[in-house]
Amino acid sequence: MAEKTSTHSLTAADLLREPGNIIRALTTDTLPSILKLLTQNNIRAVPIFDEANNKYIGFVDVLDILQFILLLGIDLKNVVEQLSSKNVDWVKYFEDSFEGFSTMPAKEIIDASSRDPWCPIYEGKPLTSVLDIFSSHVNIHRVPIVDGDGKLKGIVSQSDLINYLANHLEILPKGLRDSKIKDWHNMKGKVVTVKASDVVSEGFNRIRTENISGLAVVNENGVLVASLSATDLKALSGDLFKDLNLKISEFLTKENKYYSHEVAVNPLSCTPEDTLQYVVSKLHTSGVHRLFIVDESKKPIGVLSLCDVITVSYTHLTLPTKRI
Repeated sequence: MAEKTSTHSLTAADLLREPGNIIRALTTDTLPSILKLLTQNNIRAVPIFDEANNKYIGFVDVLDILQFILLLGIDLKNVVEQLSSKNVDWVKYFEDSFEGFSTMPAKEIIDASSRDPWCPIYEGKPLTSVLDIFSSHVNIHRVPIVDGDGKLKGIVSQSDLINYLANHLEILPKGLRDSKIKDWHNMKGKVVTVKASDVVSEGFNRIRTENISGLAVVNENGVLVASLSATDLKALSGDLFKDLNLKISEFLTKENKYYSHEVAVNPLSCTPEDTLQYVVSKLHTSGVHRLFIVDESKKPIGVLSLCDVITVSYTHLTLPTKRI
């Protein structure tokens, strides 16, 4: 069979990985058990299955859990101080101190962050349909792929799409691949930053209040030195929950020992002169969800997300009049 080289012949099914068991949680599973499930399987989100009705009903991801923890109506700084001074398991501490924490079922925190509604896509839909739903027009982070009977075949995320594009760059016209970031990306938006000397809990709270999934970590001179994302919340399972009281620089250095695949320290960045092909390859090889655009002084002047890359690709492939 001839290799597919055009988006016209590609479908949503082409984005699915090799068949395997779908990791899932039940509507009755609790918040602590879901966080442990995400950590143990090194995943960012898990589909929730309703056994009573024999169907999937949504996702729970790290942002949903962060939203719940930070909205407990407690003095987070005081809790962090107590956890740091006690040799206790964080799950047990929260169970004993805050009503409802240990019994909060998955069904109550599904899409609490409003980032991942359950939007199934038929496996035969064209690839551009997936680009559309991942682009800024909708900006959903992951979608379930289903067959003609509605059976779940797998989950596809923005990262999966970027990885596919990196391995099949030929489906993107050369002019788009060679275009520079400054040609298609608006770098006038606000770059949310925290200092490396700030406390971890302050960083996670900033992520929630700014309604973003990650932020730039800078030194006293404003130079980019690291990045902090909601995904780093997974490192807070077990005794590591005490690390909320660490400085961000200390936490990310320690976390890197547990999650060596994550580029938390010495963050990846790009410049306005870099090309789309370079960016896609860098996102693919690193596994990060964003690159910070830096100036000559290595100070962040913009953020380039997976959504930004997908949006320019979708626009170019479906709207010829707007091509670069």
